[in-house]
Amino acid sequence: MDNKENRNEKKRRALIALLALITVLSVCTAIWAIFYRSRSNLHQSAADSEFEPVQIDSNVIEIGGNEEKLSQPEGGGAVNITFSDAVSITLSTKEIQLMVQNPNKSNQNMTAAILIDGKVIAQSGLIKPGFMLEKLEISCTETP
Repeated sequence: MDNKENRNEKKRRALIALLALITVLSVCTAIWAIFYRSRSNLHQSAADSEFEPVQIDSNVIEIGGNEEKLSQPEGGGAVNITFSDAVSITLSTKEIQLMVQNPNKSNQNMTAAILIDGKVIAQSGLIKPGFMLEKLEISCTETP
């Protein structure tokens, strides 16, 4: 009987050691996933980011205005956009004539893009509240 109890005790100790090893490995994997794997995502360059810093567009014109800012939900923003649906494209000068305003009452910056058949042919820089854009340069090399 003593021999059988001895074998059961050895099996129990082996099982406890195996469970302890699995627990330690699980904790180490969790620590790696939480602290080290996420750090590599934080250090990606701006070129890899979906939201690269955007410079103020060189063609913006100040429109001013003293309107009261739109209400802004916590963690959000509000933009009031004024635009004309008439857009003129001149291929010889590679310019697009348009009118896009980000009125002073907006509380967020914005950008504008012109797409033809799903392809971006022109993209503005930053348009701050109180500014408007009347022209863009065609940025694609293919003829639209």
